Amino acid sequence: METTIANLSNQINGLLKKNQQIEATLLLQNNESCIWNINQGIITKVKQFEGSVVRIVNNENEIGSGYSIGNENSFEQAYHLANLSAQKIKLNQFLLTRDILDAPNTVSTKPDLNNIIQKILDKVSFLNPISASISWNKEKRNYTNSFNVEGITEYGYYTCVINSSDNQYKTYIGTDLDNFLLEIENSKTEIHQVSTVSANKSAFTGPVIFEPLPFSIILSYLGSWFCIQDGLTGKLEEKLHQKIAPDFLTLEENPYYEHPFPIPAFDIEGIKPQKVALIKEGVLQSFLIDQQAAKERGYTSTGNKQLSNIKTPSKVSPNILVLSSGEKSKDSLIKEIQRGFIIKEIQQLSSGFDFYTGNFNLLVEGNPIENGEIIKVKAKTIIRGNILSLLNDICNVSDDTKEITFFGRVVCPSVMVDGINVGGYQL
Repeated sequence: METTIANLSNQINGLLKKNQQIEATLLLQNNESCIWNINQGIITKVKQFEGSVVRIVNNENEIGSGYSIGNENSFEQAYHLANLSAQKIKLNQFLLTRDILDAPNTVSTKPDLNNIIQKILDKVSFLNPISASISWNKEKRNYTNSFNVEGITEYGYYTCVINSSDNQYKTYIGTDLDNFLLEIENSKTEIHQVSTVSANKSAFTGPVIFEPLPFSIILSYLGSWFCIQDGLTGKLEEKLHQKIAPDFLTLEENPYYEHPFPIPAFDIEGIKPQKVALIKEGVLQSFLIDQQAAKERGYTSTGNKQLSNIKTPSKVSPNILVLSSGEKSKDSLIKEIQRGFIIKEIQQLSSGFDFYTGNFNLLVEGNPIENGEIIKVKAKTIIRGNILSLLNDICNVSDDTKEITFFGRVVCPSVMVDGINVGGYQL
């Protein structure tokens, strides 16, 4: 039986001791999937998960946190773990949130996944798919604490994965499934293009244009460097108010942007997400930070303590990163390049980035650029560099802003970066 916010509040009040604070966030996740493959047809699966995050602040200002997942008693288990860890951290005058949570309900009616999977298969038949899946994910978050602050936020979204006969994957997370399928249809014209112009296949160092999807992956990795949480030092803290990017570049955390991949109305600490200028005119301005780290530094929490998966511990992460667009078109940027490369896809993500150093070594796919024109033949190559150096070497951004849901929630245009080490081409 699903735990209600009233039951959660009663449990907290029953455990509350003198001069103690308690908060609890109950997480409920439902996943219904239709999975098709060329051999077995359509299979339907339903999964449900429940988890609880509990934090205790005792009368000695000692803070303990606990996290538990399971269909029953997750709150009691998380509370027990929080008690056991309550002597590890001490922060004077640490207070749980007292802000009223008036969270809207954003979940629409559960869709007919069987009809949707048939529609997907019809639309992508030209890819010769061997498997496809569509899932409807509903997430509900109940928050309450001993200051009688209560809130519920609920949202839903699709995840879709299509695998073609040549092992190319198309992936989508969000609510705008029709636009995703339209983009796949439009990609027909890019398949099997052959160029009569031969490309210089040798390695070089020079300009590269990242289309919005691959650059959103760069921003998602970089986004974790803006995050600070309990007891840890942020990767960029020592660079606060220093110049780390060109003057024309502005990067924001904007939870109010109407992105097709919805976010919860508050984080697991009961904090409403805030709009934060991370980089303004090339200067590092601020960070994303949770309550504990904010208290230690004299800051204010930005509402970014999240769970990317109900089975993993919470961490500070961006909600929606928005990179400012430029005034030039992508085509005009291409015309400025004598020799370069346009990146359409980044492959082998798991091994390509070193989080600690910022170095990257990435297999990418795209097209060579020669004398201001795209060579219309697909090529694979390796690009090497450092993520902070890349940020500083951005020389232009285009006006083709796109909302990306593949690797986090990002809004960004195509970006031109100079000085990238590009390996020889495999055509």
